[in-house]
Amino acid sequence: MDAARRAASVRVALLDSQPLVREGVRLLIEREDDLDVVEQWSTLAEIQRSSARPQIVVTDLVLPDGAGGGVVAWLRQEVGAAVVVLTAAKHPADVHDALVAGARGYVLRTGAPDDLLRGIRAAARGETYVQPALAEALARWSESEIGRASCRERV
Repeated sequence: MDAARRAASVRVALLDSQPLVREGVRLLIEREDDLDVVEQWSTLAEIQRSSARPQIVVTDLVLPDGAGGGVVAWLRQEVGAAVVVLTAAKHPADVHDALVAGARGYVLRTGAPDDLLRGIRAAARGETYVQPALAEALARWSESEIGRASCRERV
């Protein structure tokens, strides 16, 4: 990628404890003209030693030194980048927690590569992207949680 195109690209960092996953995601992202992987980390501690300032961090929710929405909240505060979750955690509560913590995207590892690219680009525009099947499950789960809360409130 030439310097002018790199300067106009969205800067992406990858955070995952599995090197094979990071490398596969890097290869996927770097095929795109508008995206550039600027850093890769396997732990939150590595980020503290890094000078990279990505616009987007693609992260798993299960790391050696953090998990769940706490990872998202930490990244938002310490890195200041938009966060796109790429994970195997598919329970609606996990999706909800990540979004409440500030995630701008949520994609399952079993999803299509284009889902991840859509999530990164949406986050770069300040929008939120949730893989469609997860969004449907989250909506059903949220409705049931609201219904339960309403029943408790009436008691």
